[in-house]
Amino acid sequence: MTWYTFAMSLESQQHHNTEGIKDPEHFLDLANVSLAKDKLTHLLEKAKSDSDLGSRAQAVIYEMLTRRSDYVRDIEQSPGGPAEAMRKFAPQRKWYKDTIDTIGKLVQNKPGIKWESNPAWFGIHTRTDVPKREGVNFKSYTTIPAQEYSYIQHLPDLAEKLRALSVESDDIIQVKVPATLTGFISNNDSLVVHFKKKENADAISSIVNEWTQSSNLHESPREMDRTKIAADASGSSFSELVAKNIGDWLQKNAGSYDDSVLAEEAVKHAIAQSQKPPTVE
Repeated sequence: MTWYTFAMSLESQQHHNTEGIKDPEHFLDLANVSLAKDKLTHLLEKAKSDSDLGSRAQAVIYEMLTRRSDYVRDIEQSPGGPAEAMRKFAPQRKWYKDTIDTIGKLVQNKPGIKWESNPAWFGIHTRTDVPKREGVNFKSYTTIPAQEYSYIQHLPDLAEKLRALSVESDDIIQVKVPATLTGFISNNDSLVVHFKKKENADAISSIVNEWTQSSNLHESPREMDRTKIAADASGSSFSELVAKNIGDWLQKNAGSYDDSVLAEEAVKHAIAQSQKPPTVE
């Protein structure tokens, strides 16, 4: 079982100062954070007695944690909305889709490797020759600059490197990328490596770093200094668990403080919690 411990009080947030990580106050002006604060304030003003306040707030927080701030600012909040703004990327969107389809066919012909996909994510399973294993699912996150969308063409090479580690360490490793260009441009998580053995975290980071350098790619900081290593629990991702925790806290405290103050504290709590790698027991 996976256990997460979160500090949840207005006072505790004021003393958040993890070494090497910026205080949540630093990120309040980001477009995705500012938008989340406004949405939460509106929810608190209009739905204090709404039994769904917690789940609505959870959705807002999750979106804040996973969206690129530049996407929210330049695409989501553009005059014509996302659909209109993304039309200019039609050629790139087609290239991205065609490349994903080509990689899927290529991977299917490699022993021990297969592609797994859904509408949101395209994935490569690097060790299909062993049974599925229960237990904690660890993740390593990488953010690639939005203009380097062609990074996906190098995915088979990364999968081969990760398969070698998977076989050598007797782990089960999967690598996933957004299934569409829109998903890539909007999502802060460009590359997610799933694995079962916590001790492989450093090796996976090294492999990804070497791969980005050899492929002439760059890595962007993960927004809001979110942790680059996390773990899922009970079928939910770490970001979903943070968002749920904040939503429940907001539901419990609705009406106890000024709406805008509570909304700001909620986004700061969410950022602080997302910055710390979860404690797994």
